[in-house]
Amino acid sequence: MIDAHVHLYPGDPQPLADRLAALGTARFNVLGVPGIWGSDNNLHCLRMKALYPGRAWVFGGLNWRGPECPLPERQLELMMLAGFDGLKLLETKPDMQKRLGFLPDAPAFDAMFALAERRGIPIIWHVGDPAPFWHRDSAPAFAAENGWIYEGEGFLSLEELYFHTEQVLRRYPRLNAVFAHLYFCSDDRPHLERLLRDFPNVCIDLTPGSEMYHAFRDDREGWQDFFRRHAGRILLGSDATNGPDAFWSGLGSLPRCILRPRRFSIFDMEIRGFELDKAQYAAITAGNFTRLAGEAPKPIDPEGLKGLVDYYVSQLAPQDARTIMTTYKEFFK
Repeated sequence: MIDAHVHLYPGDPQPLADRLAALGTARFNVLGVPGIWGSDNNLHCLRMKALYPGRAWVFGGLNWRGPECPLPERQLELMMLAGFDGLKLLETKPDMQKRLGFLPDAPAFDAMFALAERRGIPIIWHVGDPAPFWHRDSAPAFAAENGWIYEGEGFLSLEELYFHTEQVLRRYPRLNAVFAHLYFCSDDRPHLERLLRDFPNVCIDLTPGSEMYHAFRDDREGWQDFFRRHAGRILLGSDATNGPDAFWSGLGSLPRCILRPRRFSIFDMEIRGFELDKAQYAAITAGNFTRLAGEAPKPIDPEGLKGLVDYYVSQLAPQDARTIMTTYKEFFK
């Protein structure tokens, strides 16, 4: 199995590797998110590729300077030269979108998406969040605890986030975009069906969201049929991290459980997994990812990495530049 969606907080990467091994995952894809875990997060993720050769792909995230993203197409080009395997976008998560003012269909990002389409660079893309997060009265407690309540001025609606994202897909129809967390459409499967119908290159991943498992329980037959019909466009993902978070109380194993016709319990629910044939299971757990990202991770290119670091140092705020240079010297010099 290949876990296509894991993250690395600053610190020791070994707990992440251990957790994945305990879940039976030999290979994994680490997603860089500099906008949350520090300007050097891409380098922390790339270190996993060096520490676990042949096992770790890495999708890098964009570095920003305040509300400006310095030449995103140049960042993507340099990341690929350094040995990254794809791009991670979290900028359309509502709180991050509000902070940065990111609109994916803005002209500033056209060249980046054109480059990704032209070269077949895969993108794992987080768009939105569960619909109840826009209403304090209906949002779950953990959303409030994490600051994921999107009432008030400045937040785009979920519909607006979808609109701006799908404008990009219309402009770049061959873009290899993988939308995380079922595109937060577990409560609106017709939207997900339209997305896959209208954009044949689009895939989705299974990373929880616990909300999707309520939907799976309530309409098992409908979702089982969806998984069977779209098995060639679904990727396994867990959102695993090396951090001491409550996620590991059970959510990490959910994507694997739902792909087997066994009963399992999570929170207040008992669910029976889907009945998939061997080819469908193999596609979701490994084949779809390697079709997009390659059968093996790209090697790190030392000269390419130096070029990326030099670009960061020249374009980012001084403190971010110093952080990146310190991490680069610690891990790669």
